[in-house]
Amino acid sequence: MPLELQADPHAMSARAPDTENAQDALQAAVLAQAMLRIKLGIPVWLLMLICILVWGPASPAIPPWVIATVFVASIACNFAMLCLARRARWPAATLVRLGAVIDPLILSAGLALTGEPGRVFIGFYLFTILGYGFRIGPEAMRLCQLTALAGFCAVALFSPAWHLHPVTPLSVLVLLAVVPLYARVLIGRLRAAQALAESESHAKSQLLANVSHELRTPLTGIMASAQLLQEEHAEADVRRRCDAILALSRDLMLQIDELLDSARQEAGALRLSPTPFPLTELAEDLRCALGPNALTKGIALCIDVDARLPARLIGDAHYLKRALLNIGGNAVKFTETGEVRMRIALAASGVAPDAALCPVHFSCRDTGIGIAPELQQRIFEPFFQASCGITRKYGGTGLGMSIARNIIGLMGGVLHVTSTPGQGSLFEFTLSMPVASDAPKDADAEKAVPAPRVEPVTPKRVLVADDNATNLLLLKETLERDGHAVHTVGNGHDALHALAASDFDVVILDLNMADIDGVTVQRLYRFGRVDTAPVYILTADATAAERLAGCGAAGILHKPISAAALRQAVATAPVPVGRPGAVPVMTLAPQACLDAEVLRELRSVSDDPGFLQTLLSTAAADIERLAATLRHGLQHADASAVQSNAHALSGICTSIGATELASLSARLLAMDTQDLDRHAAPFCGELDALVQQTLHGLHECCASSYGRQGGASGLAAL
Repeated sequence: MPLELQADPHAMSARAPDTENAQDALQAAVLAQAMLRIKLGIPVWLLMLICILVWGPASPAIPPWVIATVFVASIACNFAMLCLARRARWPAATLVRLGAVIDPLILSAGLALTGEPGRVFIGFYLFTILGYGFRIGPEAMRLCQLTALAGFCAVALFSPAWHLHPVTPLSVLVLLAVVPLYARVLIGRLRAAQALAESESHAKSQLLANVSHELRTPLTGIMASAQLLQEEHAEADVRRRCDAILALSRDLMLQIDELLDSARQEAGALRLSPTPFPLTELAEDLRCALGPNALTKGIALCIDVDARLPARLIGDAHYLKRALLNIGGNAVKFTETGEVRMRIALAASGVAPDAALCPVHFSCRDTGIGIAPELQQRIFEPFFQASCGITRKYGGTGLGMSIARNIIGLMGGVLHVTSTPGQGSLFEFTLSMPVASDAPKDADAEKAVPAPRVEPVTPKRVLVADDNATNLLLLKETLERDGHAVHTVGNGHDALHALAASDFDVVILDLNMADIDGVTVQRLYRFGRVDTAPVYILTADATAAERLAGCGAAGILHKPISAAALRQAVATAPVPVGRPGAVPVMTLAPQACLDAEVLRELRSVSDDPGFLQTLLSTAAADIERLAATLRHGLQHADASAVQSNAHALSGICTSIGATELASLSARLLAMDTQDLDRHAAPFCGELDALVQQTLHGLHECCASSYGRQGGASGLAAL
């Protein structure tokens, strides 16, 4: 039977970022429609059969086998559509058109068999037509309407039951012609309003993402400068001002994070990542974050953890801490005298010693200004402030409590508030949290202290790539103060050149560089080498963690990055075996691109001093010629030219020990046309750098082996 779709594929395709997502959405909608045909179509056909049994068919001339054949055919058609939708062998758009034709024809066949009692089912024509209009779009609606008009005209002309009252079929035809036309106008307006709303929502999300990047990047420089000043000066005034800068930077970061969390919640993109975490560490983080503000205001801050609770529970510690920080931060903000008491306790229901779930009650009580009864639910609305005076006096975005309530709701709890104006407020909620399997149940576990922060022990060779010159300078200075040898570059091309020319122990790449993004640089680096250094992606996008989860990086460093986080990342990178102690300043030696063992073997082939010189000179000329042809093939995505020249270049480079250029040639041989077209620019840049370094290395090799003059004359062409 004709049934409307459960999803709007065109609406979904408008929201989807690409055609593939739109097709997936449309396919899902077609499958949902096919399922509804089975669930509701069969009962409707059974009602038609009951009408035929009670009142007889439309004409006594219709034999029972015809009725049975039409019934079986309609059921078979419904199951066939379901099979096609599940196997996805036909395009979803084709199935939509097929359904828009089949649904009204099946209904018309039913009306032709039932006769006058079948008029009860005429409404399914409009149900089907409008369903396609609202759920699919105007084209499917028009096709379904034309099929319905043709099918009903055939019923009215050839079924004797409709000849008795000629006005009735005319009325139905007018209804089927006019109502969908009017509905099409309404649908057009609805879709225009929907498109406008989605466009505004996308623009707001894009604005928030841009604001996040543009604010976090300079904040990195501000916080790094303040931290360096703190370490360089012992004067109390200087350190106090640095503390003020850092405190204001953290406040600004909190407000940026609130805006981004609000945008993620509206888009339904906020996802929880449950992992085991210690409650004592959560309490300590809250104490460290809220303590300074409470101390400045002269109020007491008490954070208690019930000793009966397991030491480690499973949950999203990051977002749970965000919710508690918003609640506790508001309590401190709106309390002028008295205290703020936060407690994490075992809920009244308790927990058995071997229970898998632990009910945990979180509460925050303050002695602040309180909340009027009529405002106690409105404080959970985004951007709500009790008055303009509250905003001016206390500041904030008005998003904290809205975010906290939504996070707690995602975790399965409900945030409640009890408050009396002038006497303070109580916020509380309960969560059922899984107990970590390795969590000790004794009270002594509550006294465990966090592991100490890892400090740099052995200096390392670090490459830092960032297109922001100020941040680059500050990152370099911070790392060099710890004794690391730091090489900095300002774009992705230079990063690839540096990675091809030298070995590093740690690589830090900015995600959003102007020419090549950090992830692409990291992938090209890993693709061309067996032993790669750990790579950290530096980003100002607070939402990038999920998107970068499978990129293969050792970690993500969020801007503004603190000196402690930067040092932690570099310190935890493994030190290569056989290189203990201090590290000399990194230099890009041209001979690094040549295999010394291969050159020694070539030198031993002949006693003629000019043999190696002639061989390397010829190889250099071939490399330069093949590289030019290979570059032309890359620029024009000519896979045949790329493969032939890369094969020849690989053979020459392998023969003379130019290992890195040979590795690049081998990578190009494995690329298909699509990959070559997509990565042509970075490959051209890497090719140019390696060719120049290889030619320079060949020149230096000849000069050092046979004398500077002879080498220069022998490789004059270089």
